[in-house]
Amino acid sequence: MNRFLSFTLGYSRIWLVIVISVVTCVDISAQSCPCAPAFSFVKAKTELNYAGFSEKVTAANRAEYEAHTLSFKNQADTVLHPKNCAKICVEWLKWFKDGHLQVGPDIFARARRPDSDFALSILDSQTLLFRLPSMNGIYKPLIDSILLQNELFLTHYPYLIIDCRGNSGGALNTWDALKPYLYTGPVTIDGALYFASNDNAKALQSWIKPGMPNAAKKYYKKIAKAMKKSPGKFVGTMRARREQFKVVLPNPKKVVLLTNGRCASSCEYFVLWAQQSRKVTIMGGNTAGVADYVATQSQSIPCHNWLFTYPIARSNRVPDGRGIDNI
Repeated sequence: MNRFLSFTLGYSRIWLVIVISVVTCVDISAQSCPCAPAFSFVKAKTELNYAGFSEKVTAANRAEYEAHTLSFKNQADTVLHPKNCAKICVEWLKWFKDGHLQVGPDIFARARRPDSDFALSILDSQTLLFRLPSMNGIYKPLIDSILLQNELFLTHYPYLIIDCRGNSGGALNTWDALKPYLYTGPVTIDGALYFASNDNAKALQSWIKPGMPNAAKKYYKKIAKAMKKSPGKFVGTMRARREQFKVVLPNPKKVVLLTNGRCASSCEYFVLWAQQSRKVTIMGGNTAGVADYVATQSQSIPCHNWLFTYPIARSNRVPDGRGIDNI
């Protein structure tokens, strides 16, 4: 019995040491990476760089915004656990009602899907179904490959269903290979203006990569230069443009695009493009409404293993009164 008691007491001491160690580690982590600077970083970068800030915080609601911010700042001053700090930043950002404002892991990494989720299948003798669950740029080669392998079916079957439900977006060029199958005439593509700040100018310069078309390189350099001269203003020359193909394919004759509330960002740009086709019918639920402020950029929050992601450009739909966010 004494041996058992001794073992039990020893075991309890071990667990007590472990618990104390864990609590100490959490305390040390909180002390070494306090929440207040992280919240201040997110707030400052939002006010300086977010393309929607100057339009969402107005004279009419400035007091509301400041009261909202003070409330979350006070919480950030006292919170200890890193996860709770992240939640405070996320909840503060919700005031802007913009799904592109995010704190956490890489949003594009989280959007990755198994390759098996992408598929083109035959439903019957006249109808094809193409599942398009993501527009993350890493899937462009896969999507291009599926469409190329099934070109014979796509050009001979009269009906095509494209399932975009749950597609949270990604890159605009991911769905380029689908365009010829939907096209019936010239399509208008809205442009965007960039919000000028030093951070946003650096972001544009970082987007210039080897192999990029010279016109794109030139444009980014020009906008970055304009940003440095006009901080706090929208800059750029990108207006609506027309996209036109030489051929209208006879098949598919009719295309249905399935959407729901999780079709967001680039997925919504696909819908905006596709609905201009006489072949296309949009069916399902409303899309997410996360497409007015675009061109996301991420920065690491100091001392924390998180990314703060925010859009640096505004679609020309917004000043034209054709915005879709939260509508």
